[in-house]
Amino acid sequence: MRTGARGPMGEHLRSPPMLLSQSKRRVVAALIEARGEVAKAAKLAGVSRQYVYEVIGKLRGRGFRIRAFPSLTALGRAFMVFMAGETVPMRDLVAMKLTIYRFDAAREIAALYIVPGDRVLDFGRSLPPQAEVYEVVDVIPSAPWAELVEVKPREGEGVQIPPRVDLDPVDREIIVRVYEDYMRPLTAAIPGLSKSVVSYHYRKHVKPILRVFLDPCPQGLYLKPLILAVIEAESEGWLGALLRARQVYMAIVRPDLRTAFVLLDVEDPFEFLKKVAEAMERGVLRLRVRLMGYVDHLLSSKLSLPAVFRGA
Repeated sequence: MRTGARGPMGEHLRSPPMLLSQSKRRVVAALIEARGEVAKAAKLAGVSRQYVYEVIGKLRGRGFRIRAFPSLTALGRAFMVFMAGETVPMRDLVAMKLTIYRFDAAREIAALYIVPGDRVLDFGRSLPPQAEVYEVVDVIPSAPWAELVEVKPREGEGVQIPPRVDLDPVDREIIVRVYEDYMRPLTAAIPGLSKSVVSYHYRKHVKPILRVFLDPCPQGLYLKPLILAVIEAESEGWLGALLRARQVYMAIVRPDLRTAFVLLDVEDPFEFLKKVAEAMERGVLRLRVRLMGYVDHLLSSKLSLPAVFRGA
């Protein structure tokens, strides 16, 4: 459907996240930073809980979806793999696939794999010989409070990676449900389990490992092409600050907690790089940015639970 057409898809194509009103953007940023806790989000945004729920309702009515995704370390080891060609091996382990048109005119696939411990050896053997493999530890959505060139680390800020946990079948079922729709009442979504059992597993096992993100395009990765970049921060605190930038959609964090593959929503790459370079020269931004290429939003898949995890 063309941009601006009527209907559910056309409606949200007219309203990407960056074009939301300032008050709605603050609520979205607060909800992501609060990892889905409405009361905490209301406090961060300086609004009432009722207003947070109103914003959520309006976003849902326009085709947006609020999803929750567990920390990668809760599911297994995670790897970002870059490879040529169209074939993606071991598809049941893929959490996200990106089709990238690099700025050196090459086309490649980047796949985010989540690998259970008993399949790590087979995974390594199945990759193409020329594949570039990078271990990663988490996918973190941006809570878009400010322009990238304006962000600064908060005192004591860092990148918090939840501890490794062992998930049982009830935990996994809950994770599947909150990924589909975080705002849907959980106790009504899992037949055969009492409210007390669901509530216990959610509070004790699942909630501590969840991150919440706004999915603006239920039928694809995003509303338009994104840019994939590698960003190296001077410190863990600066990477944490990066995750409050409006231009950042999400970051795939490497084990040093200072480097990440980042999906950027940038209108004008030239102006973006110019502002970043000027901010770095003034010493007000402690990041190194390397743009890799454009991500084809139509040929890429959104972050989702791998088939092996869903039992598919």
